[in-house]
Amino acid sequence: MNNNISLNQRTGFKKVKFELIGNKEIIVNESTLFSHRSVPISLSILEPRPFKYKNIAVSGYVIGGLLLALSILILVLAIFTKDSRNLELFIPYLLISLGLAVFFLRKAYKASRNLIIFTNINNGANVLLIDIKTNNESEINKFCEEITKRASSIRYPDGTPYDQKIEIYTKHLEYLTNEEVISEEECEQFIKRLNDKNTAKVVKIV
Repeated sequence: MNNNISLNQRTGFKKVKFELIGNKEIIVNESTLFSHRSVPISLSILEPRPFKYKNIAVSGYVIGGLLLALSILILVLAIFTKDSRNLELFIPYLLISLGLAVFFLRKAYKASRNLIIFTNINNGANVLLIDIKTNNESEINKFCEEITKRASSIRYPDGTPYDQKIEIYTKHLEYLTNEEVISEEECEQFIKRLNDKNTAKVVKIV
């Protein structure tokens, strides 16, 4: 049995803790100033091989950079002005441009995403998103490698006898139904396909 390990992340007032529980599941705990929620994700539904997604909010950085340059220009003009009355006129413009620069740069940083994403092995939907920006990348890679290792370890080998596969997959389908990952109707359809005598090959659910 593998030990439980965790990864802590923080963005502003939001804290996220990923807890990898043995070979069973990942519990995602999200906390803000006013709320808390825990979301369990079964390792059995995860595609073991994640992908990386990166998106940079270029327009926000460009606008923020231009406003910052404008703020510096206003500051230089204010320093070298000889008329104290003109100096007083520069101050409001300096504060406004600097404030807008900070706003756009901060917004661009938040909008930029650098993620490792694990998908649902059944339908390809994004299930687990881990933000690379908030931690040392080597720490995140190590955590994700452990997820991949454990999710892969619970896959059943192709050499498993047909009857045993049906029994294993049926139990797994019942688990997914109880966890509300699939509906009862979908569960019955999968089980029917597995037991269909005309099916030459076992349908792989995971």
